[in-house]
Amino acid sequence: MRFKLVIYLLLFPFFTSFSQDVIKVDTVHMEWQSHIGGIVYRMTSYMITNNSDKNYITWVSPIASCNKATDIIHDFFFKVHGDFSLLQFYYEGLLNNQDATIGYTFIKKIKPKETFTYNVICLKNTYRKDLGIVFFSQDVVEKHLRVKLDDSLFYKMDSVIMGQNYLFSQ
Repeated sequence: MRFKLVIYLLLFPFFTSFSQDVIKVDTVHMEWQSHIGGIVYRMTSYMITNNSDKNYITWVSPIASCNKATDIIHDFFFKVHGDFSLLQFYYEGLLNNQDATIGYTFIKKIKPKETFTYNVICLKNTYRKDLGIVFFSQDVVEKHLRVKLDDSLFYKMDSVIMGQNYLFSQ
């Protein structure tokens, strides 16, 4: 047993030095003060880099703290908002040439070696870390949905600006 432990301790740094995160998230904070009223704002940028050879999909989910991936995927695509779910909008062609709505129809595909940035703006004293940003490999999502997602569903730009207060008023 002791011999196995020594080998493990000697080889562990070797194996971990070659590992690379599949998804890397860099965070940058910036604060500024308004000249009118002296209100302090904070912008936090979450730069998500896909280091894998697969496509990844990201969106903002109100139940991201849930620990089951299937629940998060099911809630986002099948939960009815008003009269339709996101998949129903997709099947009916109602998302074509429409602006994305954060929390409802916003979904972004991050291709291999690409980066996508969420810019979240809020008052300094209302900053929250649990924004509900989720990401899954496209294969996992399509397997759960049993449907191949068309590129027309995905947000096209490399970044998005969101107001944090809006995210939690839903």
